[in-house]
Amino acid sequence: MPASSAGELAELSLQTIGGTITLRRSAGRWTLPEHRIAADEDAAAQLIRTITALSATRLIGTPDANAVDRTTPTLIITTRNAMRAPNASGEVIRRVLVQELRVFGASDASG
Repeated sequence: MPASSAGELAELSLQTIGGTITLRRSAGRWTLPEHRIAADEDAAAQLIRTITALSATRLIGTPDANAVDRTTPTLIITTRNAMRAPNASGEVIRRVLVQELRVFGASDASG
């Protein structure tokens, strides 16, 4: 997920057939907002390192509806990055970059 390094990673969501878990950064610390508890910082950092190291094919535009209907991902990873940049007048513009990675299976035996 190459743009995961853009801006500050603010939220990470992992969705599987078994359920969804969300990590959210609040005041510099990772939390599990559904449970209102702090996340293990080391485990969150390891998860983020693993996810940002994944390689994938980037698809831009409308996906092939037939292919999407026939295939169910085993994992959907959604990241939200908070990005801030000044415009020409010096005003800070805030944006959120949302990326979704759908994992259908390993691409090869080593992956």
